[in-house]
Amino acid sequence: MVVFGASRANTIAQNGDTVNQKQLMIDSLVKERASYVRRGLLQRVAAVDEVLASLGVREMASVEPVVEQAIAPKAKKRKSR
Repeated sequence: MVVFGASRANTIAQNGDTVNQKQLMIDSLVKERASYVRRGLLQRVAAVDEVLASLGVREMASVEPVVEQAIAPKAKKRKSR
């Protein structure tokens, strides 16, 4: 019957769509992760890493926390009258 062939073709098309959707999801998560890294949101980076790992992505660069030291402004001297 033709229905079986059409059904199989639909299944293949759906699997192809699933692969494309998965890759789109991975690409989006990688961009989201990069944004979190840039802003220093390490907890969110870890959360995205977990989702990426569940999707089969294993190789992500680790994020080392960057500690910035604020420099205290120099005290302004008052002018005497």
